[in-house]
Amino acid sequence: MVRDRDLLDPADHIPDRHAAVGAIALISVGNLSGFIGPYVIGMVRDRTGLFTGSLFRLAGSSLIAAVLIAVMAISDRRPVAGLQAVAKS
Repeated sequence: MVRDRDLLDPADHIPDRHAAVGAIALISVGNLSGFIGPYVIGMVRDRTGLFTGSLFRLAGSSLIAAVLIAVMAISDRRPVAGLQAVAKS
């Protein structure tokens, strides 16, 4: 079961010295998708003449994101040896 707090505070899962890198990675992905998203929507519309294909792509990417979040929530329950070693040092 995924608790709301787990989704709202991912910093609990990242060691302090790696938190800045994680934040920059998230911001970079957001900025990249903000640039690429409209380009892909326009490209699909130009090829098909409709926005339907673009909206299906957006829905598909949202579905993939939801599956990744669920997988990460499930895998968070199991300890990872590499992360424990980093957190202890």
